[in-house]
Amino acid sequence: MLSPEFEKIIFTRPRGACRQCGETAPAAITKSGLCYECDCRRRGQTTVEDHHLRGRAHPETTDLPGNPHKVISEKERVRDPLLKQSSDNPLLEAARIVAIVSEQAETINECKHKCKCDCHSKWREQFIAFIAKAGKWVVNILLALAGFLLKKFGENWHHGFSFPRFS
Repeated sequence: MLSPEFEKIIFTRPRGACRQCGETAPAAITKSGLCYECDCRRRGQTTVEDHHLRGRAHPETTDLPGNPHKVISEKERVRDPLLKQSSDNPLLEAARIVAIVSEQAETINECKHKCKCDCHSKWREQFIAFIAKAGKWVVNILLALAGFLLKKFGENWHHGFSFPRFS
């Protein structure tokens, strides 16, 4: 007989790939050993969920297959606490929007290598529209901030800061 602690470790942590379809994303693997989508199919439930692009506080949603939804939800869960909630601070909100865009783009990129069908096309279309809208908004916030800092502190305001470089 196994100890309760050992049983909990063995039987509550998903391991490996889905035994039905081969999905390997840890966030998508359920306790049954199936991925979320295969588990939903087994139970006669839909495999597509409503995904709130900007979080539950915002009404716009897109249909998203269950496995990528689980992956994105896990990325949101471990996101920096400052970036988890909408903010009236425009810099934090811009950073949050960029985090959302990068998490979803990363998930789309991971899925495209596995998925041989076109089941994500609606999600991709809505996400691309979201990127276009969010990108313009973030650019305007950054330009407004840059203008303010330039006017307030002069041309070299950024010297002395160690901003991370994009590479």
